Amino acid sequence: HVVVKIPEQKTDGHYQLKGWGRDLEIGGMVELHNNWPERGESIHFSVSDSVWSFYTADSLLFCPAGQPMTLMMASGGYAPSAMLVDQIEIVKID
Repeated sequence: HVVVKIPEQKTDGHYQLKGWGRDLEIGGMVELHNNWPERGESIHFSVSDSVWSFYTADSLLFCPAGQPMTLMMASGGYAPSAMLVDQIEIVKID
């Protein structure tokens, strides 16, 4: 899997995760975590279509000021898999 660290934000905010993806075998997931020790949470979308499709996480993620976020992309698990992702966006809603 791939992990990308997102720099600390200067203000509190709610974030939405969206992007394009294509399932090549069993699919995968794109997940955004707030690394807040008191209330760690995450949102995600699962890549499941064999053609390029646009995905949006079903909920918003709150991240307080001064906390970094982590974006993780993974496919497979117990069985090998593959997916393609493109134009992933983390959009501040507030």
